[in-house]
Amino acid sequence: MTIFSSRPSKPLTFQIRVAETEDDFQAVFALRARVFRDEQRLADLPMTDGDERRSCTLMAELEGMLIGTGRLTPPQAQRTAYLSWIATDRAYRKHGVGSAIVEELVARADAANYPMTLLSAQTHAIRFYRQFDYRPIGTVFSVRGIPHQSMSRVRPSGS
Repeated sequence: MTIFSSRPSKPLTFQIRVAETEDDFQAVFALRARVFRDEQRLADLPMTDGDERRSCTLMAELEGMLIGTGRLTPPQAQRTAYLSWIATDRAYRKHGVGSAIVEELVARADAANYPMTLLSAQTHAIRFYRQFDYRPIGTVFSVRGIPHQSMSRVRPSGS
């Protein structure tokens, strides 16, 4: 999928695709490390987990360079579908990259008929996720000193 974003003063055209190869996943892990480990100082946070290969990991690319990523993990026994690892390279924030990734992940969840998806948002991003119909649930909690809020989205009936 090719996205044309007119948000910045200079339009940005990037593609979103599913990570498939080991090189794809290594690039995703490297971007996660830059955002979550280097910028947010979550030094001991592993950049992958046991759900990686059963999930749909999206890559936003500009001229072959990874500029954003996000993941949809399908539901399984006792677990609801979950959006996670949503990250945009610092140089491309506020250009519609994160929005395009979340929009595509939500569309995939709806197409798979997942009745609900959850995510854990850093509290500064609650407003961002509200535009995709995510609503806060529960109380604010901390992940390595960064306040987070659980959020849920119910698939609209008929979609």
